[in-house]
Amino acid sequence: MKKFQIPNFKYQISNTFSKIRNWKLEIRNSRARRELGFTLVELLLSLAISLTISSIGVVAYVSYTNSQKLQNATYDVMSVLQLARSRAQSQVKVEQSGSQLDCTGLLLDGYKVTFTPPRDYSLSVLCKDELSASVIEKTVFSRQLSYGGDITFVASQAFTFAVLTGDVTPANGSVGVSGFGMTKDVVVSSFGTITVQ
Repeated sequence: MKKFQIPNFKYQISNTFSKIRNWKLEIRNSRARRELGFTLVELLLSLAISLTISSIGVVAYVSYTNSQKLQNATYDVMSVLQLARSRAQSQVKVEQSGSQLDCTGLLLDGYKVTFTPPRDYSLSVLCKDELSASVIEKTVFSRQLSYGGDITFVASQAFTFAVLTGDVTPANGSVGVSGFGMTKDVVVSSFGTITVQ
């Protein structure tokens, strides 16, 4: 008895699977060709998102920089006030013979810090003549805030730090430093404590 064989059956099945595989590859290749790049809408959308994030970052950076400039100007004001206070408390007498600051033969009465709008401030030594009881003011230095034209003092103010008593005149005074739409007040208490508000 002869076996029944279908010689072309294996070939037909493998040929069919081969055709299906080729058909899938063709579909994949055609999709890959179509999806190879980005569409104009996708590019514009990604550009808009990145520009929005960048602009937020730039605005935040500028705001931070401006607040730091104001903070540094406030620290400069505090620094000159603390210098006057420490010199008055330690009774440092400026004696440079032949100079404008010579207080030889005079009593040290205190130190004075003067703030004048828009940006000027100065530190002066106050020497008292024993005979006439008059106070002689001699400027140690005069400077300007150097953080751009936007930072200014709010109003004129002068603080005097007395030598012996340690008192501050005016008691509980403040000097305002403003700029970039912000204002910080440097407050000097009657005891000489200097704080920022």
